[in-house]
Amino acid sequence: MITLPDSLSIDKEPYRPRTPDEEEVHDLYSRLIRAWNHQEPMEFSELFAKNAVAVAFDGTQLVGQKEIEASVLSIFQDHATATYVTKVREIKSVSKEVVLLRAVVTMIAPGEYDINPAMNAVQSMLASRGVVGWNIVLFQNTPARYDGRQTAQEELSRELRELI
Repeated sequence: MITLPDSLSIDKEPYRPRTPDEEEVHDLYSRLIRAWNHQEPMEFSELFAKNAVAVAFDGTQLVGQKEIEASVLSIFQDHATATYVTKVREIKSVSKEVVLLRAVVTMIAPGEYDINPAMNAVQSMLASRGVVGWNIVLFQNTPARYDGRQTAQEELSRELRELI
């Protein structure tokens, strides 16, 4: 079994934020992944704006911080969740108050030592500057199935596997 570092967010070639805002949004994303990997539903949901939207891997749409927390709490209570391994691909300012982060991810199931390619995903996070810092206003976790493009699927799995 592999041992992951405490942050549990791994980047072989980490994206290097260019501005203080990008750095803060990168940190926001890292805290989101850490909260998931440590099964901390309150810490996870507190990163979202009160009226945020999260689209889960299965397409479930969660609206609002309370619904996000309730859903994540239910998942953590009912499942032994897998650990995210992430690679941030891009962070860019949409405006002075909005930043987009794009990442690719995979998961390692409890007790396993390798990724599960069926869990590869593309994540998009839209963050907005609030009164007390950045909050997530939209988070989408889309399966990276690459229908009909087996080579693309294998390349992503290879890239993510190199991170562990």
